[in-house]
Amino acid sequence: MKDSYAYYKDRLEGEYYQTFDRIELYCVSQGMDDDSQERLLGELLDMFLTAQQAGRPVQRIVGGDLEAFCRQFCSGLGWKSRGIDTLNNLASCAKWMLAFTALELVCNLEEAALPDLQTDVSGYIIGWGIGLFVSLLLGMAVKGLMFRWKRISMGVYNGLLLGALAVLVAAVLLLPEAGVPLPVLSLPMWAVLAGCGGYLVVYYAVRSWWRKAHNIQPPQKIKLIDLVTEELPKDLLTQYEQKNQRRLRRGKPPITPEEYTEKMRRRNRIDRRFRGVWWWLLVAGYACLVVWVAMDSALADTLVFAAILCAIAFVNRKFFRYIDQVTDWWTEVLAVCDRNGVTAIEYFQGSRLHVVERDAPEES
Repeated sequence: MKDSYAYYKDRLEGEYYQTFDRIELYCVSQGMDDDSQERLLGELLDMFLTAQQAGRPVQRIVGGDLEAFCRQFCSGLGWKSRGIDTLNNLASCAKWMLAFTALELVCNLEEAALPDLQTDVSGYIIGWGIGLFVSLLLGMAVKGLMFRWKRISMGVYNGLLLGALAVLVAAVLLLPEAGVPLPVLSLPMWAVLAGCGGYLVVYYAVRSWWRKAHNIQPPQKIKLIDLVTEELPKDLLTQYEQKNQRRLRRGKPPITPEEYTEKMRRRNRIDRRFRGVWWWLLVAGYACLVVWVAMDSALADTLVFAAILCAIAFVNRKFFRYIDQVTDWWTEVLAVCDRNGVTAIEYFQGSRLHVVERDAPEES
C-alpha cells in the first residue's frame, strides 16, 4: 500500500474510519490489488475526509445499506479488472525472481559460463500460486461473513492472511523432510533473467501509457517531514498527559511544562552530537567487515557480501534519516520556544504561542 493512501486513511475517525475500512475490506475480498485499490478508493477517501471535516454524517455518502453500496461500488469489476490485478501481482513476483536470480548468478559465475547455469524456479511459482489461492479463498470467506459479523475488519483479514500463508509455507518446507518430493523446474538463468526483465519493461511501459491515456496521476508521496510536523506534536502531547496521569496515580508530582522543555533540550543536544558520529562509525564498521571477508573469500563472494551490507546500510540510513528529521524539528521548536518565552507543551497546544508571536515586537 502506498504511503499517501495509508496516511490519509489513518486521518479518518470514528464511523468514517469504520465505514471506509469495511468498504476497503469488501474491495479486497473481490481480489483487488493495492494499485487498483488505491486508484478506485482514492476519490472515495477524499469524499470521506471532506465529510468528516464538514461534520456531515457518513450515511450521506453510503446511504443506509452499506452492503448495497459496496456491491454497487464494485459492480464494474469484471474479468478485465481481475486480469489487470493478476498482471500486477505477477510483476511483483517477477521482481523477486529477477533479484534473486541475479544474486545467484553472481555467486556461481566463477563455476561455469552463463549459458550452462541453471536455476530452480519452482519455489517462485509455488509461492506465487499459494499466495494467490489463499487470498482468493480467504476473500470469498470474508465476503460472505463481513456484513454478518462486524468484528471482521482489514486488520483481522490481514492477520488471517499472514497466518494462513505462514502455515502453508511451513508445510511446504516440511514436505521434503516427510519424504514428499516437491516439483522441480530448472531453467537456464539467462532465460529467467531475460523473461523477468522483459516482462517488467513491457509492464511498466504499458502502465505508463495507460496512466497517460486515462489521465491518471500517481499519488503524491507523503514527505517524512510532513509526518513529523503534523503527527509528532499530537503524539508527544498525548504522551506527556498520559505520563503525568501515571505519576499522579503513583502519588508523584506531575512533570511541569518547564521541566519537560528542559529535558527535551538536553536530549536534543545529545542527539545532535550522536548524529555527527554515527554515520562514520557505521561506514568504518562495514568497511572493516568487507576487508575481513575479502581476505578469505573469492571476489564474487566479497561482492555479494558488500551488496548485502549496502542494502542493510540503506535501510539504516532511512531509519536514521527519520531521527535526523526529528532532531532538526526539535531544534527548530526549541528555538521558537526560546524566542517567544513559551514551553514545548504550550507550543504543542498552539494557543499561547500564536498570541505571543502576534504581539511580539519586531526586532529592529
